[in-house]
Amino acid sequence: MKTDEELWQEVLSVFEDNREAVKPSPQEVCEMSQGERRPVPVLRRIAAAAVVAFLLGGLAWAAVRFTFPRPSLRSVSRDTIATTPTDSKAAPTDSTILFVDARLDSLLAIVTRHYGRTLCIQGEDVADLRLLTRWYVSRPLSAFVESMNEFEGLRLTDQGDTLFVTIDDELKEEEARP
Repeated sequence: MKTDEELWQEVLSVFEDNREAVKPSPQEVCEMSQGERRPVPVLRRIAAAAVVAFLLGGLAWAAVRFTFPRPSLRSVSRDTIATTPTDSKAAPTDSTILFVDARLDSLLAIVTRHYGRTLCIQGEDVADLRLLTRWYVSRPLSAFVESMNEFEGLRLTDQGDTLFVTIDDELKEEEARP
């Protein structure tokens, strides 16, 4: 019976024999380097193309992101009022205010204070509506009322020195349905 050391020496000799059989000679290595190059496997080419496409896509995204800046909404809370540059429809002297997720009663309180009107909101559910809208400060109140009346079911009317706000009956019925 063989000892552990003899068995271990036998295993090592088998590994050395296998390594020598697989290892090319220096002359074979020289011939391989001068011969034809081995083609790059197809999966490596696909992976390289995917990496290049990913990098180009990232560069394109960054170029668009920094070329066309958006209004900053970093400090957005539940009620946010942020000033933004004017759009192409506005006159160059118009200053605009963008109301983002603002409660209707807060929004209209600011607008009516600017125009020297009092605000009359008819119905509690109207005040809780949240809107995203733009207000051109230098335009007349009638233009603002007209733009707000484009919201489905919301009606603003300017009578004398009071701005009345209501919701259409059809919208109330839809909200009451489960």
